[in-house]
Amino acid sequence: MQARLIKAIFMISIFCASVAHSDVKPVMDQLVNELFILKPYIVYDEEFRDPKNNEVIKKSLNRMADLSRKINHDDKMKKSAFKISAKILTEQLQDVATIFESGNKVYSLWTLKSTLNVCMSCHTQLPGVSTHFSAANKLSKITNYFNEAEFLFTVKNFDEAMPMYSLAVKNYPTDMKAGDLEKVLLRKAYYYIRVKRNALDLIASLKIDLENKNLPLSHKKSVQDLIQAAGELKSESYPTFTSANEADLKAYVEKELKPILSGDLGFLTDKNLITYLRISSLLYQYIDQNPETPLLPDILYWLAFCERRYTKNMYYSLPDLYLKQCINDFPKNPVAKKCYKEYEEITFVSFTGSSGIHVPSDVKSELSKMKKKVGLK
Repeated sequence: MQARLIKAIFMISIFCASVAHSDVKPVMDQLVNELFILKPYIVYDEEFRDPKNNEVIKKSLNRMADLSRKINHDDKMKKSAFKISAKILTEQLQDVATIFESGNKVYSLWTLKSTLNVCMSCHTQLPGVSTHFSAANKLSKITNYFNEAEFLFTVKNFDEAMPMYSLAVKNYPTDMKAGDLEKVLLRKAYYYIRVKRNALDLIASLKIDLENKNLPLSHKKSVQDLIQAAGELKSESYPTFTSANEADLKAYVEKELKPILSGDLGFLTDKNLITYLRISSLLYQYIDQNPETPLLPDILYWLAFCERRYTKNMYYSLPDLYLKQCINDFPKNPVAKKCYKEYEEITFVSFTGSSGIHVPSDVKSELSKMKKKVGLK
């Protein structure tokens, strides 16, 4: 159930802790405690999937589900700049429960690592901000550099995660598998381009990684390609938009995303990866500063498109939540139909396995209601 649940709830705990809301602090403390109980299963995929761990994982996640009901209606939560309502959050967690119970643990773990983005008003969405849970994390620190970095990244402690990733690459192949090298590359691109907005720091970090002579030739090529793509950006500033020039924002985003919006998805190249990350960064900042913007349905749709391009490798996004918010809050807006079609596709993918597509009846019923809501037959 639960996979998305933990991160959605933990994200809320981050937000509540940041505003020091005394009424919910005891609940936040319990949620953080559950997070660290689950830490070994979050960082080790095989442990999360292993049937012998089902009971402890389910119990912990169920406790988090119960705790979440105590804070979903807190006034602080309702003031999210990104308008992610308690109702949408609750529905999202129920969807995850169904997916988890269906046995798709791979998808559950992915969503477990992505739902930290659920609370868009949280300051960690904005450039240059990193969370810190060092004191609590020291009690359950993992000696493997890569896995510890993955956990730190999941809880958005970027400042400690980045050096840990670099140590993992420096010690390759001791602390990580060849397949994990690409993940490090994407995590670094995410942080330096979308959060920190500093291409020069990305280049510097990647050049340090190349000092390891044991890296596979294919990965060295990937690193060099990303360095080149970032180099083209290093002197380019991020444009700033205000409510007074909102039309310019719309024109800018649609121009940058034209190939995607026209249906030409293509491959995830280094250049368009950076484009998606830059656009996401701009949109998050804009919505934080202009929560009442009439462009909100479009922004939700754009974010979903951007993040789906790198979502499965990054695990750091939740496009289906954006789409669902668009459908439920703006059903009469023309973009809602596009949001529904995208959401339907994501839903079918989440229930697809080796034996085909198996969408539970309650999920089909929900899709039918949403489809009707936006005026599709």
